[in-house]
Amino acid sequence: MAKIKKIRIFSLSLLILLVSVIPAACSNVITSTITTSVFTGPPDKLEVLYFHSPTRCGSCLCFEDGITSVVNNDFSGELNSGKLTYNVYDIGESKNAELVKKYQAVGSALYLNSIKDGVDHIVNVQEIWSWNCIIDPPGFETKIKDTITDALAGKQ
Repeated sequence: MAKIKKIRIFSLSLLILLVSVIPAACSNVITSTITTSVFTGPPDKLEVLYFHSPTRCGSCLCFEDGITSVVNNDFSGELNSGKLTYNVYDIGESKNAELVKKYQAVGSALYLNSIKDGVDHIVNVQEIWSWNCIIDPPGFETKIKDTITDALAGKQ
C-alpha cells in the first residue's frame, strides 16, 4: 500500500508541475498577434493559405484537395488578376517557419488574410473541421466557396 501511495503522490506532483510549466512554455512559442480588427468594403487583396503537418491524414488531404479545387475552378479570375492568392504550406518545413509563426498555425488549418490599406486581417477558418469533407466533398466545397466569396466581398 505504501508503494501505491508514493506513486500517487509522485503522479500528482508531476501533474501539478506540468500544469504550472506548460502555459508559460506555450506563451513563449506564440508571440505574433493576429489582427482581428474589422474593416468595411472588399479587401484590396485576399490571401488564402492552407497549412498542414508533415504527416497527413485523410481529412487533411481532403481539405487541401477541396480548397485547391474551389480556388482554381471558382476563383481563377481573381487568381489571375492577383486579387486572390492561394498557397499551401507544410508547417514542418523550416522555410515556412516565419509564416507559421505569423499565422500561429498548428496542424491542418485554413486561413484567410484580407488585406485592406496594407493591414492584415487574418481569420482562422476553424469551421472546416465540422464541414464533413470526407463524407460530403461537394458540401465542403460549397462552404469553402461561400467563405471565400464572403471574404472577397468584405463580409468576414
